[in-house]
Amino acid sequence: MATWQRLSEGAVGRMRQADVIHLSALFVALLVFALPLAPAAQKIPRLCFLTFDPGTPRSSRFDPFFQGLRDLGYVDGQTITIDYLSAAGRGEQFPALTADCLRLKADVIVVTTTPAAQAAKKATRTIPIVMHLLGDPVATAQRNRVVQLAAQHRLPGMYAYRPMVDAGGLMAYDAYTSSLQARTATYVDKILKGAKPADLPIEQPTKLELIINLKTAKALGLTISPSLLRRADQVID
Repeated sequence: MATWQRLSEGAVGRMRQADVIHLSALFVALLVFALPLAPAAQKIPRLCFLTFDPGTPRSSRFDPFFQGLRDLGYVDGQTITIDYLSAAGRGEQFPALTADCLRLKADVIVVTTTPAAQAAKKATRTIPIVMHLLGDPVATAQRNRVVQLAAQHRLPGMYAYRPMVDAGGLMAYDAYTSSLQARTATYVDKILKGAKPADLPIEQPTKLELIINLKTAKALGLTISPSLLRRADQVID
């Protein structure tokens, strides 16, 4: 009897020990499931920016657009990846640059000229395309050539793009304003947040900027009226 009692007590002890092990394992399992899950790594969106302008360094005339992105919380290398792809004045480069956008798996493509928009539209029907500027700004070399010819023949020139005045042209009436560029940044933001591009309207500029190169005017022997100078958004001395 004593032997059976000792065996029974030993068996009970082993059973209790097994129960403790099972309960401990269950407790650990419940603890693991109760722990908060580590947040999944958030994908950083990628933007490809296609332009005629030289890409190194980044053209300063697009600063308001990139500042607009920063104001919306998009910091290059932190909350967004921006690929600045330049055709360097050669429109035939846009198909290859658009192919680079696809290879880089861009989430949105921003174009600054019609040839870039056409190349992007032909290359993809899934990546949203934001048109930063409709029109075909004259490439850098051609732009300088036009301004040089006007100066050579002492002809005052009225241009549609600010860079031609920076290059020595007389004046420009440009729709490519800082506010328009910042507005383009809001379109990028809406698309990256899930808005359907088809639901976003195409907007036209409501403000134009008048830029006058007073140095060129003096070289041409022209006197710009004070009233016109007062109306100018910027005067280059």
